[in-house]
Amino acid sequence: MKKIKIVVLYFFITAAISSCVKDNAFLDVSNTSTLVEFAKGTPATQLSTWGSLADTSVVDTAVAVDIASPQVLNYDVTVNIDFDPTVIANYNTANPTNLLQLLPDSCYSIPSKTATIPAGFRVARIPVILYPQKISPTISYGMPFAITSTSQTGVAPIISGNKQNILYAFIGNPIAGSYNNEWKRWANNSYSGTPSFDETAVATFSPNTPTEISVTSPQNGLTYIIDFTNTAGVLSKFTITIDPNSYSNAGLASLVGTPSITVSSDYKTITISFAYLNTSNAPRSIIDVFTK
Repeated sequence: MKKIKIVVLYFFITAAISSCVKDNAFLDVSNTSTLVEFAKGTPATQLSTWGSLADTSVVDTAVAVDIASPQVLNYDVTVNIDFDPTVIANYNTANPTNLLQLLPDSCYSIPSKTATIPAGFRVARIPVILYPQKISPTISYGMPFAITSTSQTGVAPIISGNKQNILYAFIGNPIAGSYNNEWKRWANNSYSGTPSFDETAVATFSPNTPTEISVTSPQNGLTYIIDFTNTAGVLSKFTITIDPNSYSNAGLASLVGTPSITVSSDYKTITISFAYLNTSNAPRSIIDVFTK
């Protein structure tokens, strides 16, 4: 009787071990294919960004390509990239209200469109030189990179289907750019009498989106956020808000009423006016005029 129990127990242990070995919950990556891809690749309908570009003549940056594999390779892989305008076409089809144009070649330089990932490593950089001052802030541009081919002495990696492309964007806005600014402030809430201050400066309208602009008043440090509707190049429905995070820059405690905005028919003169109480509860009113 004991002998039968031992045999039955052994059978159940063997079956349990066999079940664990075949359990699909444990991922076996030993036979996973080697892929070559952009390190931050994006589908053709999504955007990447270079981030905030300084207003300088030259910005040095790069795109990265990498090898995705269970282990590093023991041979070099050379990756070739190029611009692929179909990536922009796909994006524009999916985003008809935020169309991109191909970035003009005068706005960038790519010394080489080839990078080699050395044996034992996974990543290589392809240098890109941008010329921000040549990039119009009023137009949305795209740089649509694609991995086109590889060369190597060993087994060729597969070019990733999901990360074969990367689309960098420079979001433009039709009212972006540099403006002359006249700033007036009164020591009352009615804009009446001679203003206490009447000063001029230069201000920059920076795109947040194709239909939203931020501009910081040079005189008082308040940040205005201007939104509008763009219908085939016709701008309308302008609205203005003042970023509460910038209130302390001007000693603004609370607004009196709602800020107003008026825009000329050619969109080149934008006037913002508002009244407020400062931190000493004294009334103030401001008219900020921006002229392009």
